[in-house]
Amino acid sequence: MRDYRNLFFANMASFLGDQVVPVALAFAVLQVTGSASALGIVLLSRTVPMALFVLTGGVWADRLPRQLIMVGSDAVRFVSQGIFAALIFANHAPMWAMVVLQAVHGTATAFYRPASSGLLAQVLPRELRQRGVGLMYSMAGLTHVAGPAIAGVLLAVTSPAWALAIDAASFAVSAFLLTRVSPAERGPAKERQSFVRDLAEGWNEVISRSWLRSWILNFALFQFALLAVFWVLGPVVAKTSLGGGTAWAIMSASVGMGSLLGSLVAVRWHPKRPLVAVGGSLLLSPAVLLGLAAPAPVYALAGMSFLFGAVIAFADAIWESVMQNHVPERVLSRVIAYDYLGSTVLRPIGLAVVGSVAATITTQVTLVGASVLYLAVTLAALAMPITWTLSSHAPLQPEEAMASADLVETQPHVGPVSGTSHAAPALGERGR
Repeated sequence: MRDYRNLFFANMASFLGDQVVPVALAFAVLQVTGSASALGIVLLSRTVPMALFVLTGGVWADRLPRQLIMVGSDAVRFVSQGIFAALIFANHAPMWAMVVLQAVHGTATAFYRPASSGLLAQVLPRELRQRGVGLMYSMAGLTHVAGPAIAGVLLAVTSPAWALAIDAASFAVSAFLLTRVSPAERGPAKERQSFVRDLAEGWNEVISRSWLRSWILNFALFQFALLAVFWVLGPVVAKTSLGGGTAWAIMSASVGMGSLLGSLVAVRWHPKRPLVAVGGSLLLSPAVLLGLAAPAPVYALAGMSFLFGAVIAFADAIWESVMQNHVPERVLSRVIAYDYLGSTVLRPIGLAVVGSVAATITTQVTLVGASVLYLAVTLAALAMPITWTLSSHAPLQPEEAMASADLVETQPHVGPVSGTSHAAPALGERGR
């Protein structure tokens, strides 16, 4: 358990620093440029490389020691954020430099995430992985609350540069703790093949399993139909019908509090049919959109937002433990990378179009329509036999046998989720 503790606190340091940054980075860029459009460009320069390079990160995390990948990622982010902080301290941060440094930061993060999930599977036995993942998500929930609070205090008493410097230091702490992790051996290395073949192998692992490809699609639509709609139309309803920003602040805080509870439930409860638990819990998630459509009173919406956050965190933790238990270890980071990519593909599209859709068909119809769409997709995924037969504690079969059995079992059952060409995309920042 010493290895898990070091990995846990390494991630905690890294996550906490990252939750300080969004607030600090915004004020740092505005301090230098005074431009909202410049801030948008800098933020985009960080997020786009994360989506572009996460598959590359997955391939290398399955090729090289995952611990080494993570230490290297922390080292790069320590340097990039340190330079960024120094430029802000000096009050001389050219726009091009801020964009480049955040692009470097985003690229390094893309390598860290698949390696981190894969390393957890190496340091914990299978029967402890769900608990380990749940604790990780609980810690992430705490940092979501603590990070912005710390940033607010720092901005009140000093400059954004100090918050950026603390973020840089968090990566140094994380790298040090990771050097003290001694993961289990990964077995004999396979014969090296081309990068493209490695990438294709990970893709084949996803599409050969009906449960994997169908639930990744479900989580991608969760991003598009629920999260994007909630974060765009929630403030609109709060402003027009609930008295303004205070109502939205209460709802947002409730989501964070709920996520902490959901993670703790995942630590304690180990369902025998994990995909049924994931799907059943996600059926509750549209409640908050329907509450906004009414609109319900603020106290009721706070409760629905709390439930929304709890469902996201619980489903995330259970889902990640399922992947760690049922995906062969040698391809685990690549599969997790595809899962994460699925979580990032549709959310920006949703964020971009939901406002226009609401302006065309009204906010209320958009909220109800998104709820109905997601409920239909989740019910379809729950109707799949593999959702009910996949066990959380089943011994991991050889990959060929598992993929073959999966395909044979589901071949005659073609539905709107598993039987189409949707073979991709996740919950990722489902909450993640």
